[in-house]
Amino acid sequence: MNYRNPEKQGQLWRDELLGQGANIVIEAADVTKKHHITELRDRIVSSMPPVGGIANGAMVLDDKMFLDMTFESFQTAMKPKVDGSIYLEQVFSGDDLEFFLFFSSISVMTGQRTQANYVAANNVRLKPVTYFRIPVANCSS
Repeated sequence: MNYRNPEKQGQLWRDELLGQGANIVIEAADVTKKHHITELRDRIVSSMPPVGGIANGAMVLDDKMFLDMTFESFQTAMKPKVDGSIYLEQVFSGDDLEFFLFFSSISVMTGQRTQANYVAANNVRLKPVTYFRIPVANCSS
């Protein structure tokens, strides 16, 4: 799933996997909108094998010095990582997932002067099992 220009990204890995006989469907959806995720899941379960796992690498950067950062700017970076992870878990919680991955950033440890919103969003994802109902062995960030 990709929110922007899904056909333009990842062409090399897509071609390689298609050559090996994989069935690849690239979909566009906004992970910050639960109904997009629900509709995507409905399309998947109606036409493909069961979902084996989820990997959420969604991100949006809106770099500004913290003093200049508006609430909207803070939310811009938070929503894909926080709300998106919550919605993915809610929509796919009934599926027998083998894994649920949250991609984070080294900026959680090092910090970035103009990315307080992005760092905060990644920090929220460091302990997903405290919120999500996913077995600890199947969850990683």
